[in-house]
Amino acid sequence: MKNKEKLLTIDPNDKDAHVRFIFSHSALKEGWDNPNIFQICTLISNKNTLTKRQKIGRGLRLAVNQAGERIKDRNINILTVVANESYEDFARTLQKELEEDTNTKFGVIENRLFEHLTLNLNGESHSLSYSDSLKIVSFFKEKKLIDKNGKPNPDFKQAIANKIIDLPEEFKAYAGLIIDRIESTQKSLPIANASEKVQVKLNRQIYLNEDFKELWDKIKYKTVYRFNFDEENFLNNCKEAIKNMPKIKETPIIARWVDLQIEQKGISHNDPKLTREFYVSEYHQGNLPDLISEIEAATRLKKSSIIDLLIESNRLDEFKINPNEFIQQIVKVLNDVKRGIVNNANGIKYERIGDEYWSQKLFEEDDEKNIIAYLNKNAIEAKSGNCLHNYVKYDSGIESKFAERLMSDPDIKLFAKIPDWFKINTPVGTYNPDWLILLNYNGEEKLYFIVETKGKLDNLDLDLKGLERAKIACAKEHFKALNTGISFNTADDYDEWRKKH
Repeated sequence: MKNKEKLLTIDPNDKDAHVRFIFSHSALKEGWDNPNIFQICTLISNKNTLTKRQKIGRGLRLAVNQAGERIKDRNINILTVVANESYEDFARTLQKELEEDTNTKFGVIENRLFEHLTLNLNGESHSLSYSDSLKIVSFFKEKKLIDKNGKPNPDFKQAIANKIIDLPEEFKAYAGLIIDRIESTQKSLPIANASEKVQVKLNRQIYLNEDFKELWDKIKYKTVYRFNFDEENFLNNCKEAIKNMPKIKETPIIARWVDLQIEQKGISHNDPKLTREFYVSEYHQGNLPDLISEIEAATRLKKSSIIDLLIESNRLDEFKINPNEFIQQIVKVLNDVKRGIVNNANGIKYERIGDEYWSQKLFEEDDEKNIIAYLNKNAIEAKSGNCLHNYVKYDSGIESKFAERLMSDPDIKLFAKIPDWFKINTPVGTYNPDWLILLNYNGEEKLYFIVETKGKLDNLDLDLKGLERAKIACAKEHFKALNTGISFNTADDYDEWRKKH
């Protein structure tokens, strides 16, 4: 194949510019290295030594535009596989291959799952051992929360989704970490059934309605915040927090010796009879990350302040011991100090920025972007007619249930899932609320709401709880500053929210 680069031309006078599709036959093994593969069709299965993972890998690269730049738009980077088998068989086989290649099992709580989970207590680092992990898994089995193979039962899955877990007393401090680790095993592969693919489009009847315009006019304005605090005291607290953070340890390389039993039923092994740990004590300078820039990006502190804090804390030598761990610890303690100040929005004052606002036309721009979702995975059809879009694209089970109740409630005149581009600036990062709602009270009075459905904050682990509380506290101040009659609520259960309104 010659002059392949001409196929990317956009010159209207070039005859190759009229090429819209390229069909490539038998090119998965070797040949043209093409990042712009969006469809793979498998025609035969016999005498094929390529695994499904190898096949789809050809189409999982980020697409490239005419300028040779990688495109990171999720609505563009979608690979469609036309398989010569059912969707269920394809997904099951792909998952099995990944389990075999990575030596992991999806959806299973294994004996080693919680090994090396590390918690910082009173300035000291504590890690769970293999025997600790085994105790926790055994506890789950005794309580019949998981079966003998490590599969969680439905009630346990729901408890984990609600951030609630029962643990032996000695491990309760690790609850947040253990929940996160369990959740990571329960995530399914990001494979969606193409037959359930839908395009999220505006419901023009709602979008052009005067009620929606009135509702949007109440929340569209942008704000700026002023953070009044004692800078010297803040930096001193940061310096002390860095001094008191756990000692940075070398990166361990763990080797275990086990006996393998190769039998007709398969390969099995016993517990390790010998374990040894090797450590990387120092990294070559050329392999070190950009310390100041990474901390600045994650904390939004000035570079000059970060440099002073690192020098005055006398901890800089530990950076070379374990660079990534050092950066993570520094970022965590600095953001913890920030969260301590903003948790109740004390000292934070929001002000409206004149006539600067999010234009309603941004919805129309979204409508032209071909936003894709999948039924039974992250979208439900809005059949009630009171939703801004034809499908509601959700991020969690809580949001899905909330959307269903919004559609079935006759008092909800209209509602919308707030788009990702609507962000409120806070000292601990940007914040994007969930729902925009117009409620007709007794068929007469109109009530306007912004509703956040993150679940009960008391059930979140400490880090996430602190971060979400701080952002929500700031969001309340933002909407209060708008003074347009919008009410900001948090809700875990729809019925509880409706009882209040």
